[in-house]
Amino acid sequence: MGGLLRPSQHANPAHFIVPNTLSRVRTARITCSVFDRRIPSSAFVNVGDGVFVASPELCLLLEARTPKESQLSILSSFPGRLGGYGFPQPTLNHPVRISEKARGRNVGGTCRCDLFWPDAKLDVEYDSRLHHAGEAEQEKDSARR
Repeated sequence: MGGLLRPSQHANPAHFIVPNTLSRVRTARITCSVFDRRIPSSAFVNVGDGVFVASPELCLLLEARTPKESQLSILSSFPGRLGGYGFPQPTLNHPVRISEKARGRNVGGTCRCDLFWPDAKLDVEYDSRLHHAGEAEQEKDSARR
């Protein structure tokens, strides 16, 4: 498989969609998800040798299920006729250097903006409890603000 990454070449596990819980496997290299709805065959792209990958559209839908930043990005940049606000596409997780003088406690030299519009120099942060529920995470978010 020439251009495809092998699981050992990537730090994150490979994600697979399986038909039922009995087919599920979870290791350091593999994570399987079961979906309760039928996924149309057009949501997958055959990359050869019987290997299928999620289409870009399916990846977007899967990602938008949990990182709220994706939903906010879609809502902000879709045209009004599709229910969005029609803003330019933001940069996601844009790095911003923080001077030593401006750093709060538990904040490193760089922060990442959830959504960033460089021309407007506008950063939007989405605070959720999904990945920021613990006291340490909330304190770090507070220091970043």
